[in-house]
Amino acid sequence: MYRTTTTYAIHRRLHHRGAIALLAVALLAAACSDDGSSGGTTAAPVSSSAPATAAPTSAPAPDTNGVADSIYRATITYTQYGIPHITADSLGSAFFGQGWAMAHDHLCTIVDQIVKVRGERSKYHGAGADDSYLHSDLVYKALNLVGTAQTVIPTLPQDAQDTLNGFAAGVSKYAADQAAGAEGTAPLPEWCDGAEWLGPITAAEVYAYVRDFALVGGTRNLIDYIATAAPPESTPEPPSTEPVDTDAASASAPDDADRLAPVVGVGSNAWSIGSEQADGANSILLANPHFPWEGELRFWESHLTVPGDIDVYGTTPIGVPGVVIGFNDSVAWTRTVSAGRRFTGYVLTLDPADPTAYQYGDSVEKMEPVDVRVDVLQDGSIRTEQRTLWRSRYGLMVALPGGDWTAEKAYTVRDSNLQNDVMVQMVLAEMRAGSLDEFEQANRDFGGNPFANTILADASGEVAYIDTAVTPNLDPGSIARWEERKAADGYLQLLDRQRVTLLDGSDPRDEWIDDPAAAVPGTVPFDQLPELRRTDFVMNANDSYWLANPNAPQTGLSMMHGLAEVPQSSRTRMNLMSLTGGRNGDGTWTDTELWNAMLSNQGLEATLLREPVVERCRAAGGPDLQDVCDTLGAWNGLADLDAPGAVLWREFMAQFAYNDHLDAGSLWANGFDPADPINTPQRLGACSGRRT
Repeated sequence: MYRTTTTYAIHRRLHHRGAIALLAVALLAAACSDDGSSGGTTAAPVSSSAPATAAPTSAPAPDTNGVADSIYRATITYTQYGIPHITADSLGSAFFGQGWAMAHDHLCTIVDQIVKVRGERSKYHGAGADDSYLHSDLVYKALNLVGTAQTVIPTLPQDAQDTLNGFAAGVSKYAADQAAGAEGTAPLPEWCDGAEWLGPITAAEVYAYVRDFALVGGTRNLIDYIATAAPPESTPEPPSTEPVDTDAASASAPDDADRLAPVVGVGSNAWSIGSEQADGANSILLANPHFPWEGELRFWESHLTVPGDIDVYGTTPIGVPGVVIGFNDSVAWTRTVSAGRRFTGYVLTLDPADPTAYQYGDSVEKMEPVDVRVDVLQDGSIRTEQRTLWRSRYGLMVALPGGDWTAEKAYTVRDSNLQNDVMVQMVLAEMRAGSLDEFEQANRDFGGNPFANTILADASGEVAYIDTAVTPNLDPGSIARWEERKAADGYLQLLDRQRVTLLDGSDPRDEWIDDPAAAVPGTVPFDQLPELRRTDFVMNANDSYWLANPNAPQTGLSMMHGLAEVPQSSRTRMNLMSLTGGRNGDGTWTDTELWNAMLSNQGLEATLLREPVVERCRAAGGPDLQDVCDTLGAWNGLADLDAPGAVLWREFMAQFAYNDHLDAGSLWANGFDPADPINTPQRLGACSGRRT
């Protein structure tokens, strides 16, 4: 057998002595500078935003509950911490039970997301701050996820249809039970109690939301930019013959360009220990997802059993049926957000006479107008907003930050997950897998993983890392041409820092390659994905495939999967230092040791730099620094809740830009060495960070 250890990252706010920390950090930065040197360059601060969410329902769940309607019947037994164990005699009934139990905990969040994919948030809530709801509705209406689902569902295998129908029926049954005040239901949170929009949902709407969840790594980051993309109203002017000032283009891009980054603000750690290093088990998997604690991306835990078919325990994002991180009797798996790219942007060369027509090879193609109507709540009345969005052969047009739609050029995006019709089938096949080989076959056959690496442990003792996320399949020549253009174009460099590859949409050579072996059109087939199987360990902490195991580094794959032989994040380095050097000297891990390592509150910079920072602080002298030096000197380097030194260190590290943590400069004296990626960069630099 293998063991599974699952921990969830707790994003802590350390407030103890926080007011003093801000002053202390300023003093520490001054003390830590050598000869007043700036010690390197800095980058613009990174920020992210997320919609407000409400707290989950707090009412206790019943111990045991039988739920049924005219078609489905399931038994739900609740154990410690309110975890539902759902048993049924058919797949549809099992997912009926899962839908009911998930709705018991999160009905409002589930239905709110369905309202979103319908394009109806403005109808119930108004246009929203900065027209956020209006923009969302415009784009979801244009994407037509629900309409597409209605067409696709009849073509799915019967088990996938049963999954969707059962889950939708379970959520709808709970909504009806709750409205009727039935026994076993919970009171609704204040934010949605009595809401007009709260009600039953359909299988097509569930499927549309599954597709929407898949778009977390792409289109969902582009909503505002798609909604505001429009051709210039003035008469087009002849193309300019003046050279482009690439530095100015880069500098003029707005600060919110970082919002383009895939899957903003989430990540994970994962360790899988094989038979060589697992103590007391054949293998051990540690899953440490960093998804939010609130909102629809929060994970929800359950156990699903259909005798003779599935018996699986794990988690799934709210509103998504099945188990996407979990285990059965034979295999355990977890996910981390991949460093690869899920979409490509395209710049189109426009017809001088028509800003909605573009050159494609030797011909000119017209964009397709997408007329959208959205109901918007006013003060007691409804008005209808009508807009025309535009679609190229690649996808919807987009007003990229710093990239306006002009008479000469416009921008569009192709997202691999808008063609991903196989995620439900993939999840079902994974849940049924009887071995690592069968789990991999599920991904080979369906390939519907939207944006994540997969880390696995097999009961036989073998472990594996695979970047199974759907990835655009680009010709090496296309990448080479993009790299050449990027070297001379500051704007392309800016987009690349957000992992956006901007190709030439007027050049047919930059189309994605359709390989018949790929389950999703235009994506990399399974046998060309990054993969590593071992019996010692594999890991990932959101950097690329390169160092899944540093004893077997992988190189030479498409940059669309992420980059090899580049500086690694502090989190990746800390993970690898623990895995390769923290096994209590015996070369093996128990599940308890793994648990303690993950929850140790140890950070890379504090581990390597606290002592030299204290030494330099004391050397600087002065009464104003005495308390600062003493606080850090007495600190054990762990980010514990009751540690003033942790607060001080956190604020001090905030002085440094993200890139300062990756290579030589103001924080590190010695730079990154690809031959020693775990231990470099190293040694304390000038440490003269700046406020960010």
